[in-house]
Amino acid sequence: MLEPILQSLREVEGVQGALVVDHTAAVVAHRAHTIYDLTVLQQVARSVVSSVDSIQLIQDDWEMLTAHFGEGKLLLRSLRTTAAARPRRYILAVIADSTLNVAFLGVALRVAATKLLAELEAAPTLAPSASAPVALASGSTGRVPLESSKPELAKTGLAWSGSGSGSGVGSGGVGVADSASSTFLSACTKALAASVGPMAKVFVKEAVRKVCGERPFTRADGPALIAHLAATIEDSDDRAIFQRATRSL
Repeated sequence: MLEPILQSLREVEGVQGALVVDHTAAVVAHRAHTIYDLTVLQQVARSVVSSVDSIQLIQDDWEMLTAHFGEGKLLLRSLRTTAAARPRRYILAVIADSTLNVAFLGVALRVAATKLLAELEAAPTLAPSASAPVALASGSTGRVPLESSKPELAKTGLAWSGSGSGSGVGSGGVGVADSASSTFLSACTKALAASVGPMAKVFVKEAVRKVCGERPFTRADGPALIAHLAATIEDSDDRAIFQRATRSL
């Protein structure tokens, strides 16, 4: 079973989630913070595989990669099976926040990678289950299908779209009515990152789309946005931290 191994990584302080991705960008197994639902993890998987494919053009036998975010890191470990006639490639991805002790994770990562490889070597080709739900609480586990209709994380962008009353919600970002609205979103993202880590901006963008639809975000939408984000945080302590941090916004 892959999930218990991923759970051992999840228990390392600062780790928000861990997932195994195959070469098609399908999420094979995962353990993650509740707010990281399968829709978000699938976006992460696509972005990871796309980046790795580019890197492999230069260094095919890479072993470890680290991407730095404003509030944390994304660590990638290559997993290549060799027992089968045709080797298979998987990627172990770990999402971590700024509290992560990289040295401590390094030990846990090496142990987990060895165990995961043993499981992958012993199992037949792992395929996502077609009956798996599209999205569910990420504290649970499962194998999920790759949904080509979902936007890739790389295309979602990590910056608000341009200001101005005509800025709509596009595939590359969310529209904001003015600079004050943009400042509010940045502050809200920072507050959320303290609870959920480096993917906070992606969650805020998704929440803005749900709260505002096609119209630009305005400062008046702030209370509704905060309420929506708070409702998605299942852990009561994390939710309380977020609510305290946003009271002054």
